[in-house]
Amino acid sequence: MGSNWFCKSLADEVAKYGIRVTNVMPGMMKTDMFNKMNIQKNMENGIDTKEVARLIKFIIDTPSDVMILEVGIKNINN
Repeated sequence: MGSNWFCKSLADEVAKYGIRVTNVMPGMMKTDMFNKMNIQKNMENGIDTKEVARLIKFIIDTPSDVMILEVGIKNINN
């Protein structure tokens, strides 16, 4: 809830400058983070980072007068 409040407040503050703010909340993502920390974690149901990148590209490509305040993305099996 804290990040939603912060995102909304920031969006309201900077909109007058034409700046858009989006709170992107990805679920578990398929990365090497746990391997690098020597932690065994099943990442099979993580979302591919390319899907998150596609979502961010979609947000960026929306018309400049449209603001997407928040969006969550995750693997359907997670």
